[in-house]
Amino acid sequence: PFVTLEKLNEITEKFPTPFHLYDEKGIRENAKALKEAFAWNPGFREYFAVKATPNPFILKILQEEGCGVDCSSLTELMMSEKCGFSGSDIMFSSNVTPAEEYVKAKELGAFINLDDITHIDFQHNDRRSNRRKEEEQEEEDVENGSKRHLVKELRQDDKEQAWSPFRLDIEG
Repeated sequence: PFVTLEKLNEITEKFPTPFHLYDEKGIRENAKALKEAFAWNPGFREYFAVKATPNPFILKILQEEGCGVDCSSLTELMMSEKCGFSGSDIMFSSNVTPAEEYVKAKELGAFINLDDITHIDFQHNDRRSNRRKEEEQEEEDVENGSKRHLVKELRQDDKEQAWSPFRLDIEG
């Protein structure tokens, strides 16, 4: 055990119960052991499920050991952001997900796992909606004289473009 009965008695005299007591050394050792166990896979990275222990101090320890976070809600995304996680540090895996949560995950640059094929259309339509807003703003700027020319580029298939960052190279 990482703590003796004597030490636990001392702690409970000082701090009211209930409380959680974590073994930082053990957490670090286990994170390192997991990383070493998968060292044969150069692309491996552990993503800790925030919902398992939504504690910023634990998340920071795991971040220091090279782990990412697996978030399943807006609250978990916000907590992870406050702890300094961003981009490929975050995996967003959620069920029956409100649009605002996808928006936040996208804003953070997280990897997004979709649990339903219809979410592909949602992501696609959200991207097209944002592009339309940008084009409308450009047109408004032109009308107000702040730009001389409105340039609209021909774009490739929207779905292809929207999902290209998530494509895996399984032949290499």
